[in-house]
Amino acid sequence: MTMQRGNAAIVTHSANGASLLLFRKNPNGLRFEDEYIYEAHHIEQAPDRLGNLRDAIVFELRRVAAVVEKIDEMAPTSSDLGELRKRAFAAANATPGKSKSTASVFERSRDVRDYVVARAKGHCEGCSEPAPFLRVNGVPYLEPHHIRRLTDGGPDDPRFVIALCPNCHRRVHSGADGSTYNGKLLASMKAIEA
Repeated sequence: MTMQRGNAAIVTHSANGASLLLFRKNPNGLRFEDEYIYEAHHIEQAPDRLGNLRDAIVFELRRVAAVVEKIDEMAPTSSDLGELRKRAFAAANATPGKSKSTASVFERSRDVRDYVVARAKGHCEGCSEPAPFLRVNGVPYLEPHHIRRLTDGGPDDPRFVIALCPNCHRRVHSGADGSTYNGKLLASMKAIEA
Protein backbone atom coordinates (compact mmCIF):
# COMPACT_ATOMS: atom_id res chain seq x y z
CA MET A 1 0.00 0.00 0.00
CA THR A 2 1.18 3.50 -0.77
CA MET A 3 0.16 6.94 0.46
CA GLN A 4 -1.54 8.07 -2.75
CA ARG A 5 -5.06 8.53 -4.17
CA GLY A 6 -7.65 7.32 -1.60
CA ASN A 7 -5.09 6.79 1.17
CA ALA A 8 -3.71 10.30 0.71
CA ALA A 9 -7.27 11.69 0.63
CA ILE A 10 -7.88 10.22 4.11
CA VAL A 11 -4.77 11.91 5.52
CA THR A 12 -5.55 15.30 3.94
CA HIS A 13 -9.38 15.29 4.26
CA SER A 14 -9.48 17.95 6.98
CA ALA A 15 -7.06 20.31 5.24
CA ASN A 16 -9.08 19.90 2.03
CA GLY A 17 -12.39 20.61 3.78
CA ALA A 18 -13.74 17.11 3.06
CA SER A 19 -15.75 14.94 5.41
CA LEU A 20 -14.45 11.45 6.14
CA LEU A 21 -17.45 9.09 6.07
CA LEU A 22 -17.04 5.44 6.99
CA PHE A 23 -19.16 2.72 5.35
CA ARG A 24 -18.96 -0.98 6.23
CA LYS A 25 -19.61 -3.82 3.82
CA ASN A 26 -22.28 -6.29 4.94
CA PRO A 27 -24.32 -9.01 3.18
CA ASN A 28 -26.89 -6.38 2.07
CA GLY A 29 -24.34 -3.98 0.61
CA LEU A 30 -22.83 -0.95 2.33
CA ARG A 31 -23.97 0.55 5.64
CA PHE A 32 -23.05 4.05 6.82
CA GLU A 33 -21.23 3.98 10.18
CA ASP A 34 -20.35 7.56 11.09
CA GLU A 35 -18.24 10.62 10.26
CA TYR A 36 -14.61 10.42 11.40
CA ILE A 37 -11.50 12.56 11.52
CA TYR A 38 -8.01 11.33 10.70
CA GLU A 39 -5.57 11.44 13.63
CA ALA A 40 -2.57 9.36 12.57
CA HIS A 41 -1.51 6.22 10.75
CA HIS A 42 1.10 3.51 11.09
CA ILE A 43 2.39 0.60 9.00
CA GLU A 44 1.74 -3.05 9.94
CA GLN A 45 2.34 -6.34 8.21
CA ALA A 46 -0.98 -7.76 6.99
CA PRO A 47 -2.06 -10.36 4.45
CA ASP A 48 -3.23 -9.23 1.02
CA ARG A 49 -6.13 -10.86 -0.87
CA LEU A 50 -3.93 -13.85 -1.72
CA GLY A 51 -2.67 -14.26 1.86
CA ASN A 52 0.80 -12.85 1.18
CA LEU A 53 2.21 -10.51 3.83
CA ARG A 54 2.76 -6.91 2.80
CA ASP A 55 3.02 -3.48 4.42
CA ALA A 56 -0.46 -2.17 5.21
CA ILE A 57 -1.39 1.37 6.20
CA VAL A 58 -3.51 1.35 9.36
CA PHE A 59 -5.43 4.59 9.83
CA GLU A 60 -6.17 5.84 13.34
CA LEU A 61 -9.54 7.57 13.14
CA ARG A 62 -11.85 9.13 15.72
CA ARG A 63 -15.58 9.69 15.47
CA VAL A 64 -16.39 13.38 15.03
CA ALA A 65 -18.97 13.03 17.83
CA ALA A 66 -16.20 11.87 20.20
CA VAL A 67 -14.25 15.11 19.76
CA VAL A 68 -15.72 16.69 22.84
CA GLU A 69 -15.91 20.29 23.88
CA LYS A 70 -14.40 20.74 27.34
CA ILE A 71 -16.77 23.60 28.13
CA ASP A 72 -20.07 22.14 26.92
CA GLU A 73 -21.72 21.49 30.28
CA MET A 74 -20.59 24.65 32.11
CA ALA A 75 -23.20 27.28 32.95
CA PRO A 76 -22.87 30.68 31.25
CA THR A 77 -20.64 33.17 33.03
CA SER A 78 -23.24 35.94 32.74
CA SER A 79 -26.83 36.52 31.58
CA ASP A 80 -26.15 40.04 30.23
CA LEU A 81 -26.05 39.86 26.42
CA GLY A 82 -23.88 42.98 26.09
CA GLU A 83 -21.32 41.63 28.56
CA LEU A 84 -21.33 38.20 26.87
CA ARG A 85 -20.81 39.83 23.45
CA LYS A 86 -17.94 41.93 24.75
CA ARG A 87 -16.27 38.87 26.29
CA ALA A 88 -16.88 36.75 23.17
CA PHE A 89 -15.16 39.25 20.89
CA ALA A 90 -12.32 39.68 23.36
CA ALA A 91 -11.91 35.89 23.36
CA ALA A 92 -12.23 35.51 19.55
CA ASN A 93 -9.29 33.62 18.13
CA ALA A 94 -8.67 33.14 14.40
CA THR A 95 -6.49 30.10 15.06
CA PRO A 96 -7.69 28.34 18.25
CA GLY A 97 -5.06 26.27 20.03
CA LYS A 98 -5.37 22.53 20.30
CA SER A 99 -3.70 19.89 22.37
CA LYS A 100 -2.65 16.49 21.00
CA SER A 101 -3.39 13.29 22.87
CA THR A 102 -5.30 10.33 21.55
CA ALA A 103 -7.67 12.95 20.13
CA SER A 104 -7.37 16.55 19.05
CA VAL A 105 -9.52 18.57 21.44
CA PHE A 106 -10.00 22.07 20.16
CA GLU A 107 -9.97 24.75 22.81
CA ARG A 108 -13.25 26.48 22.12
CA SER A 109 -13.97 29.63 24.05
CA ARG A 110 -16.63 29.36 26.71
CA ASP A 111 -17.30 33.08 26.22
CA VAL A 112 -17.97 32.62 22.50
CA ARG A 113 -20.34 29.71 23.26
CA ASP A 114 -22.17 31.62 26.01
CA TYR A 115 -22.64 34.67 23.81
CA VAL A 116 -23.81 32.75 20.74
CA VAL A 117 -26.38 30.74 22.73
CA ALA A 118 -27.61 33.89 24.53
CA ARG A 119 -27.74 35.83 21.23
CA ALA A 120 -30.17 33.22 19.87
CA LYS A 121 -32.64 33.97 22.69
CA GLY A 122 -33.80 30.36 22.87
CA HIS A 123 -34.44 29.96 19.13
CA CYS A 124 -32.43 28.15 16.48
CA GLU A 125 -30.63 30.65 14.26
CA GLY A 126 -31.10 28.26 11.35
CA CYS A 127 -34.83 27.37 11.35
CA SER A 128 -36.06 29.91 13.98
CA GLU A 129 -37.80 27.15 15.97
CA PRO A 130 -37.55 27.20 19.78
CA ALA A 131 -34.80 25.13 21.39
CA PRO A 132 -36.15 21.58 21.84
CA PHE A 133 -35.53 21.52 25.62
CA LEU A 134 -33.63 23.14 28.47
CA ARG A 135 -30.27 21.93 29.73
CA VAL A 136 -29.90 20.87 33.34
CA ASN A 137 -28.60 24.39 34.07
CA GLY A 138 -31.78 25.97 32.63
CA VAL A 139 -30.22 27.27 29.38
CA PRO A 140 -32.11 26.45 26.15
CA TYR A 141 -30.40 23.55 24.38
CA LEU A 142 -28.78 24.90 21.22
CA GLU A 143 -25.52 23.71 19.70
CA PRO A 144 -22.86 26.21 18.64
CA HIS A 145 -21.91 25.41 15.05
CA HIS A 146 -18.64 26.66 13.60
CA ILE A 147 -19.59 27.53 10.03
CA ARG A 148 -15.91 27.11 9.10
CA ARG A 149 -14.95 23.99 11.08
CA LEU A 150 -12.16 24.25 13.62
CA THR A 151 -10.74 20.99 12.25
CA ASP A 152 -10.38 22.79 8.91
CA GLY A 153 -8.63 25.81 10.46
CA GLY A 154 -11.78 27.92 10.96
CA PRO A 155 -11.89 30.63 13.65
CA ASP A 156 -13.53 30.41 17.08
CA ASP A 157 -15.21 33.79 16.53
CA PRO A 158 -18.89 34.80 17.07
CA ARG A 159 -19.08 36.03 13.45
CA PHE A 160 -18.57 32.42 12.31
CA VAL A 161 -20.46 30.56 15.06
CA ILE A 162 -24.23 30.09 14.91
CA ALA A 163 -26.60 28.56 17.49
CA LEU A 164 -28.49 25.63 15.96
CA CYS A 165 -31.08 23.14 17.15
CA PRO A 166 -29.85 19.51 16.94
CA ASN A 167 -31.83 18.94 13.71
CA CYS A 168 -30.26 21.87 11.89
CA HIS A 169 -26.82 20.96 13.24
CA ARG A 170 -27.12 17.38 11.97
CA ARG A 171 -28.47 18.71 8.66
CA VAL A 172 -25.26 20.70 8.16
CA HIS A 173 -23.00 17.74 8.97
CA SER A 174 -25.04 14.82 7.64
CA GLY A 175 -27.69 16.18 5.26
CA ALA A 176 -27.58 15.79 1.50
CA ASP A 177 -27.78 19.58 1.28
CA GLY A 178 -25.41 20.13 4.23
CA SER A 179 -22.84 22.13 2.31
CA THR A 180 -25.49 24.32 0.68
CA TYR A 181 -27.26 24.82 4.01
CA ASN A 182 -23.96 25.75 5.67
CA GLY A 183 -23.48 28.38 2.94
CA LYS A 184 -26.94 29.82 3.70
CA LEU A 185 -26.05 29.95 7.40
CA LEU A 186 -22.86 31.83 6.56
CA ALA A 187 -24.86 34.34 4.50
CA SER A 188 -27.39 34.78 7.33
CA MET A 189 -24.58 35.57 9.78
CA LYS A 190 -24.20 39.00 8.13
CA ALA A 191 -27.63 39.95 9.52
CA ILE A 192 -27.24 38.07 12.81
CA GLU A 193 -23.81 39.50 13.70
CA ALA A 194 -23.50 42.82 11.87
